[in-house]
Amino acid sequence: MYVTNLSIDWAYPIFDQQIGLDFDKRVNLFVGPNGSGKSSLLDMLSTPALRGWQFGPGWSFQGSFQDNRASQFHVYVSDDWFKPREDDLHEGPDPREDDLREGPDWNRVPWIRISAFRRSQISSEFGPPEETLNSIFQSQYGLDVFDTNKVEVALRLLTEESLARPRGTSFRHRMGLGFNSATDGLTKAMEVSHSCVQQIASEVIKGSAPHNLVEGGTDLSEGLFVKYPSVRIAMAVNVSGEDSVPVDFLSSGTQTSLLWIRFLALDMLYHYDFADDWQEKPAILLIDEIENHLHPTWQRRVIPALLEHFPGLQVFATTHSPFVVAGLKAGQVHLLNRDENGVVTATTNTEDIIGWTADEILRTMMDVDDPTDDATAAAARELRQLRQEGPRDTLEAEEQRQQRMTELRQLVDRDLLAGGPDKARREQFEEEFAAALEQYLKSKELNQDSG
Repeated sequence: MYVTNLSIDWAYPIFDQQIGLDFDKRVNLFVGPNGSGKSSLLDMLSTPALRGWQFGPGWSFQGSFQDNRASQFHVYVSDDWFKPREDDLHEGPDPREDDLREGPDWNRVPWIRISAFRRSQISSEFGPPEETLNSIFQSQYGLDVFDTNKVEVALRLLTEESLARPRGTSFRHRMGLGFNSATDGLTKAMEVSHSCVQQIASEVIKGSAPHNLVEGGTDLSEGLFVKYPSVRIAMAVNVSGEDSVPVDFLSSGTQTSLLWIRFLALDMLYHYDFADDWQEKPAILLIDEIENHLHPTWQRRVIPALLEHFPGLQVFATTHSPFVVAGLKAGQVHLLNRDENGVVTATTNTEDIIGWTADEILRTMMDVDDPTDDATAAAARELRQLRQEGPRDTLEAEEQRQQRMTELRQLVDRDLLAGGPDKARREQFEEEFAAALEQYLKSKELNQDSG
């Protein structure tokens, strides 16, 4: 159950020609220069979640991208997508009723949108009292900022709802206290999201589960739901060298990862009404610049961690990072290219990107021919240009060309002449080879002596 493809008829001014993209069931990364339409693609894909009752032909959503523009696109989903429940269909004559019965119900699957700018500092305030879970989870579609404060509002409201539900036949015993099935679900949501972030940020996040997470309004004295005067104190995790640290004391990368992945888990839990297997059910994640605030080591882990902890999740993400792209498979990276006239075209990778280096990805997929500083890259471009032009017509002009090429070669190769990453790698290899050779010679001497 997933989004199968997107077709764009025309979306001025970003796309001015037809574009079609076929999607992978699990991961889809949009890669391209700034202004090539990556975020606009996420906007189009999130539109069905806002206008779920509009239907196009077949299993597609037909919409316009930003109503004040003359544009049109279609979002298609797989045939096994949920159909509308009978109770949701209008009674009586309705010309659309037959179409609704045959078409997909877009809102039966949660669509979670995470904006590129993610506010990392949480607040001690819970927000307006009229805030509801529906408004929290829907409001993200129209925001340019992912508001992490809403994660804490959602957590409080879900805590109140889970504790207000009658106890079911399923009980969980923690510290001798019985938890109803709804509270079980909330506990699981916190633990799954914590485990996912721990896989990404294993150097910082310790412990098997979060604790002291919310002003609970309960009489429980220990465990997940604890009374504290401020949610900023109450929301804490174990980190290296500390027993407990409030989340807003952590780095921006750790904070935002904890909060937006927690938001994903809470949205799915609520959408599927605290079902036991909520984390395995289908969901669509739309996240802009997924690598924000993350060290390259963490960037490499974020996609695998999401796929492992949310088996039914389909990820749509934009990125400028070769480390996020590394390790993906054929059909999972969609490249947006803009020509000299500003016309954007789209292609999809046809081979796995397993074992590629960052430099290979930068050159092949991100049009960074010289992954170095700008001055050295400019010198490399000039050197290539002089080589391509060939010999000059006069001896004097050719001598000048050769002299300039020598200067440029020295500049481009300065890491080999003055030390740098290439020299460091070579020296490391030489040291390792010398140590291995010495070990081999020693073992050979011992064998000869014993013989």
